[in-house]
Amino acid sequence: MHHIIPLNEKIRILSRITKDISYRSNYRKAGSNTLSQNQFLILRILFSSGSKTAGVLAEFLEISRAAASNNIEYLVKKKYVKRTENPEDRRSVRVSILRSGRAIVERYNEIHNQKINTILSYFSKDEEKHFSNLLDKYIYHLIGTEDSFSLFCLQCGGKYEGICPVGEHQNDCYFQVTKGSNSS
Repeated sequence: MHHIIPLNEKIRILSRITKDISYRSNYRKAGSNTLSQNQFLILRILFSSGSKTAGVLAEFLEISRAAASNNIEYLVKKKYVKRTENPEDRRSVRVSILRSGRAIVERYNEIHNQKINTILSYFSKDEEKHFSNLLDKYIYHLIGTEDSFSLFCLQCGGKYEGICPVGEHQNDCYFQVTKGSNSS
């Protein structure tokens, strides 16, 4: 007997396996199996949008400054990032990604894209276009059901407050359009 899975259950399963594969399997395969999810996300933020202060990283990830500092300290010890003190304000430290940290994010992106491209190779061009349109519609209406909320950046997982960026910035970090400049 063939069991038919209801659509709402398929959506739940899709959401769960997408997260599990993307944030667990892919970043471990990228050589970052010693990193926590927040540490990996810090690398992705720095990779996408340049150096940031620990306070800005904490705000993006919705964690305390102490937690952000601990994560940054670990990344410094692993030589994935560097800290640079502001000579005018020694309390203000900027964090920048180093080549080894950049390599992890690049490898993650490569693994992720290969996996998606392999999956999409099973679709005809018409199916791919139809699937894309259905996902656009689903995402648009899912977001529209919420009265007021903060989105998480659809690329790096950090907090996003403002106009929904879905569809407007297909290849850019969505944080680049929030609250003025996030490079502080």
